Amino acid sequence: MADIAFREDALSAPRILRRRSCVISGARWDFRVDSELNAYDRASQFAIFAPPQSPEWVEAWVEAGSELVIPRIHASDGSCVLALALETTRRRGLRIARFVGNRHSNANFPMCSYSAIERIKPELLQALFEAISALRPDIDLLTFERMSWARAGKRNPFAEIEHRPSADITLATDLSAGFDAVVARTGGSSKLKKYRRQVRKFNETGDVRIFTATTPAEIERILNEFLTMKAQRFAAQGIADPFAPDTVQLAFRKLFRDAPHGQIKLFTLDAIEIGGKIRAIAGHSHDGDRLICDFCAFSNDELSAHSPGSFLFFETIRKAAEQGYRIYDFSVGDEPYKRHWADIETELFDVVVPLNMKGRIAATGLQASYSAKRWLKSQPRLWDQAKRMRKLLRGKK
Repeated sequence: MADIAFREDALSAPRILRRRSCVISGARWDFRVDSELNAYDRASQFAIFAPPQSPEWVEAWVEAGSELVIPRIHASDGSCVLALALETTRRRGLRIARFVGNRHSNANFPMCSYSAIERIKPELLQALFEAISALRPDIDLLTFERMSWARAGKRNPFAEIEHRPSADITLATDLSAGFDAVVARTGGSSKLKKYRRQVRKFNETGDVRIFTATTPAEIERILNEFLTMKAQRFAAQGIADPFAPDTVQLAFRKLFRDAPHGQIKLFTLDAIEIGGKIRAIAGHSHDGDRLICDFCAFSNDELSAHSPGSFLFFETIRKAAEQGYRIYDFSVGDEPYKRHWADIETELFDVVVPLNMKGRIAATGLQASYSAKRWLKSQPRLWDQAKRMRKLLRGKK
């Protein structure tokens, strides 16, 4: 997906449900809080935004059951300078608004007008938060997690207000010098020897096919295999499966089912099939010159020891470099298989905005938990022990 998304759809005028206006630094601003997907899509025509803030992503989660709220800022000429696609949820008596997709939404960058993003100052964001509080008094807390600092040469306006480092980082590979250069600096001959061994072993098992799903049957097959692989993997690690909820599965099914019909290639599913069986899967989002691996999985079978997952990454990264992508992004999380390729490490940041007293009390605890998680992940030995303990405790249930 391009950083600037130009939309040519003739959309009907949005039906405004709630709004208020104010003057800041001599300019009049209009704040609107509704759930109008048409208005959000309309705002995307000349905006920059991350893939999880695309209208396609938001529509998939709304159809799956997410309760949508879209705060927007409009300039005096009616143009939208900022739109936030949020879902609301209740937790321990709180109503929280967060990015649509929650933990599946990473490297977030809110939808901002490319030409007017510099006008989004801290005082304008504060006025937006006050408008949300006034127009949606049922919402106690806003959380904006795992946000990226910049996009298309523009700084994230949320980086100018109070924020904290995220517990997670992103890892990526620079493809600008070509695939041979990537291999040379990330393992060289040992990586190529492993690849040749894999080719021999996989060919002994049966036909090897690496493909991108293009038909409804292929998409359904890959998603079903992916969900099964993930459920088994998380169970073995003692981790609750984030892909298990029905809403998550419905959202991803719609997202990838509709993706081949979009004007722009935004989301794709890739898989390696060996001997007629799918052995590894990767789900990607296409973001300008950046190819992002949003999720991956591999089967636990007789070929696991030969790592069909790493073979799929080898071929996918090579293809990305040949197609002109400058970055292969492994998305959020620090895992050994990512370190085998990555030479770019990027921090993200979180913003927590309480809207009332109940929200302020909750924000204190939430920020403390963020800090504790960030500290624990910065201590490799302790983090490994915590993961082993989690696996043992899960196994006793």
